[in-house]
Order: sequence, then C-alpha cells, then structure tokens
Amino acid sequence: MALKGRIVSFRRGRHTIRHNQVIIAFETIDSKEKASQLQQKTVVFKTKAKTLEGVVTATHGSKGLVRVVFNQGLSPRCIGEQVFLE
Repeated sequence: MALKGRIVSFRRGRHTIRHNQVIIAFETIDSKEKASQLQQKTVVFKTKAKTLEGVVTATHGSKGLVRVVFNQGLSPRCIGEQVFLE
C-alpha cells in the first residue's frame, strides 16, 4: 500500500521560488524522526497527461514535512494535489 501525501508548497525564499522542489505532508508522518526515514524514497505525482517522479531529499521543520526534488518543474496548480510514496 502506497503512502499518500499532499503538496503543501514550493521550496522558496524571499525572492525565489524553486518550481522543481516541493514541500510534502504525508498522512501518517507527524515527527521529524519518522520523516527522516523517508529520505531517498521515490514520490510519484500523477496528472492526466503524465507521471512525474521525485526523490525525498530532506526533512522540513519538526512536524514531519519532507522536501522532494523533481527533475521537471511543477505547475502552481499542483499545490494541494495528492502524491504517493513508492
């Protein structure tokens, strides 16, 4: 069974937004320790046209969020959409 998550935001700074890096919150992950076990796992984002794969690179904060890097930039419409961890 795949772990489900939602795209929360792009990774961004004060002046830049990185469209190929996103912050994801998974349903059952609620601590930094659990999130650190997901590093180097593959995340799949499916649209009607294509399937994009990204890799979990780091944790984000202390509430279990993770940072995922995709090879291709994502559309701003993807915020709030569902992703799956393989």
